Amino acid sequence: MPPENDARSLNGNTFDLIRLAPDHVPELVALERACFATPWSAAALIGSIARPISVAIGLADKNGKLVAYLIGRREDEHGDIDTLAVDPSKRRSGCATRLLQKALDVFADRGIVMCWLEVRESNVGAITLYKHFGFEIAGRRRNYYPRPQREDALVMSLNLNTEPGHQSG
Repeated sequence: MPPENDARSLNGNTFDLIRLAPDHVPELVALERACFATPWSAAALIGSIARPISVAIGLADKNGKLVAYLIGRREDEHGDIDTLAVDPSKRRSGCATRLLQKALDVFADRGIVMCWLEVRESNVGAITLYKHFGFEIAGRRRNYYPRPQREDALVMSLNLNTEPGHQSG
């Protein structure tokens, strides 16, 4: 699928914002395996990006290689960030920030008032990012992640009507 003509330079790298499509699934599976102890299956990824309620976006480098993606969905008046992954070699380059900002903008444009996500309790970098956007810890799901060892998920929420860290653009 072609880029949305939104190429931006992040820390010296230019990435195109793209809508995810079924032909991206092999790259999504590879990124899932590189980033997560319990990666999503190809079938789960296809089902998630094909739903009309999905926000399925990615960043591709100048060669068209997918380096990061976010999949979320609308559920009535709230949105869920289901997964956000960045190639380990591209972390700390602004990719996650850019994808999260775009997803929150899409959610707000669709009239969504609350956004939810789960994050590993040990994922300090992700928690810091989410707090920067104004997400707050709303709860905990015990033993949510099965591998590499059982770990709790922090449930985080963001009111899209009052988020202090959300920046338009």
